Amino acid sequence: MKPVFLTYMLAFIACDEDESLHLFTAPPDKGFFNWESNGCGHCFDIDESYCEALGIDVPTWDDEEPIEVEIDIHISKHEE
Repeated sequence: MKPVFLTYMLAFIACDEDESLHLFTAPPDKGFFNWESNGCGHCFDIDESYCEALGIDVPTWDDEEPIEVEIDIHISKHEE
């Protein structure tokens, strides 16, 4: 695959009360049991390996704020 587009952006990693990890593309809002998208971005389910790859501690539900990280975005065209 050849990279067609590469950029970086801020993202936010947070942990729900049930210990599910999510990556948000806009700052999320903390609800009663989980973090919620504020309607301006996307939410992706992730696992602890993403935190390890970024060199950050795995967030917990007790954290008052999500962890702010900078991520690279690669959009590629699939070639057969």
